[in-house]
Amino acid sequence: MGTTRIFSTLAATCILLGSVFCLRSTASAEDQQNVYATNYSFPGTTGELRKQTIDALRGKKIGYVIIAQGFPLIDAWTSVIKRETASSGMELVMQDGNFSPDVMTQGITSAIAKKVDVLIVQNFDIKAFAKQFKEAEDAGIYVIQLNMNSTYKTDAFVGGDYLGIGTQIATDLVNDCSPAKGKSGKIAVVQGNTSASASFDQYKAAQAIFAQHPEIKIVSDQSAGPLWSSDNAKQIVAAALLQHPDLCAVFGMWDSMDLGSAAAIKEAGKTGSVGLYTSGSGAKQMCELVSAGGITKYYAYNSVRQGYDIMDVARMLLLLKPPVGKSKLALFSPISVLTHDNVKPWSCYDEAMVAQR
Repeated sequence: MGTTRIFSTLAATCILLGSVFCLRSTASAEDQQNVYATNYSFPGTTGELRKQTIDALRGKKIGYVIIAQGFPLIDAWTSVIKRETASSGMELVMQDGNFSPDVMTQGITSAIAKKVDVLIVQNFDIKAFAKQFKEAEDAGIYVIQLNMNSTYKTDAFVGGDYLGIGTQIATDLVNDCSPAKGKSGKIAVVQGNTSASASFDQYKAAQAIFAQHPEIKIVSDQSAGPLWSSDNAKQIVAAALLQHPDLCAVFGMWDSMDLGSAAAIKEAGKTGSVGLYTSGSGAKQMCELVSAGGITKYYAYNSVRQGYDIMDVARMLLLLKPPVGKSKLALFSPISVLTHDNVKPWSCYDEAMVAQR
């Protein structure tokens, strides 16, 4: 039974009963008071800890700058961060970069001017925003880099272990495409933004593995561009399949981009015979594609969990108050390797349910 129906049923019952108590209980879910925004006093150690925590977080400002909305990965973070900041009585200052480093820079500068307490930024590439991060630190603001790291280390990084992902994918490709197993050993690589750590770190790690296995041949190695375009990925893979009919697999570097890779393989009639190995946020759409055979191996980091991890790190910084710019923490998200044989209905999150919570 949905929340709206529950309150409608209570309201009808209360009208019949004529109860003042009931009438007080029929406020909508949105009107219910957030208990963490109140000044209720509780006794004992737990009460003291509760008050200490609430007092330390209430009224703090969280700056949040992302590359672009509209992707399951980012929308899941946003949904969780909005909910968690509101529940703790914190203010969220958000900027959608719309795939523009300039817009993101403006968003970071604006957050600094608004004196946020914690700044969360999804990095555009490994060299972006170093100047702005230093300015934030000089202003006494904690900086958390989100899912894509830069060469400038800040208080914390929360996100995918792309070096680990690249190593694992390359190892699996060596095993699965080996000529010793009757395969061609031919692989097509589809990179995203080559200067973004999700692509840069994955490929550097993978190349170290491939260098030890000359039997594996990279016959196509192209970038889908700085916007991680699924259309570009589709064209790259379609061309590779035409040029190399015995292609063993495609190594892609982000699931949303690799929807195009999967479409190219399907249109060529090679789903199941040409593998697709990619990583991403663990959204339901991708698990469905794994189940249907469109993705051979999916290396999923759960972006809903990442959202909570981000806010846990932000809260810890605010509660423990280490010197700004000195912590250099990293919280790498665990990876689930999903295949047709082990994927379950609960292996991925439902984007619609996350947005409605």
